[in-house]
Amino acid sequence: GADIRLTDLISKKHPLCISGTLDAEDLNIGKVINNEIIGQTTIRTGFDAVLAGNEDSAHIRVDSLIVDRLHLKGYDYSGITAIGELADDSIDGKVISNDPNLSFMLDGTFALPSKKDNRAYKLTADISNADLNAINMDRRGTSKISLQTQADFESTPAGEMSGMMKIGHIILENSDGRHDAGDVSLTSHSIGKIHEMSLESE
Repeated sequence: GADIRLTDLISKKHPLCISGTLDAEDLNIGKVINNEIIGQTTIRTGFDAVLAGNEDSAHIRVDSLIVDRLHLKGYDYSGITAIGELADDSIDGKVISNDPNLSFMLDGTFALPSKKDNRAYKLTADISNADLNAINMDRRGTSKISLQTQADFESTPAGEMSGMMKIGHIILENSDGRHDAGDVSLTSHSIGKIHEMSLESE
């Protein structure tokens, strides 16, 4: 169901404001988009948006996005929540999953492309448990992973990009046991058609 409210719809002095809630129970998204990989989904969300005549004034905030069920590749995910905001030409969001076989926290800021200014991209993720066999991503048997990662990149209007990514506390588990894979650091820099990348492991 949906509960949508509009304000300042015909006002010339104030931007159009939209707010409300949306919910869907057991919606078969796969049939809607003609893709069998994704199936029935149950979600609830609350949002508000300010839509002006120019892009600089656009402001969209998702107060809550709760996924009680997401059927993907034969597995039913649950316990996923998210919040997010689009403002000042950037997207700031957080996703938390408390699914029994996929537990993680993701927090990121992503700038929209610009022809004038440098844009920043930052991401922090903590995957405390990912059972790849249970969620049908690895059918070979026991396959689990946990890790922490941090990424910080910047791009220029000319398309040049530089930054770093660190992946630490990598723990892998398979039929042979539990393995500590250590830490990995990646740095990248590009100018025109020249791309440089270095990888270090500890």
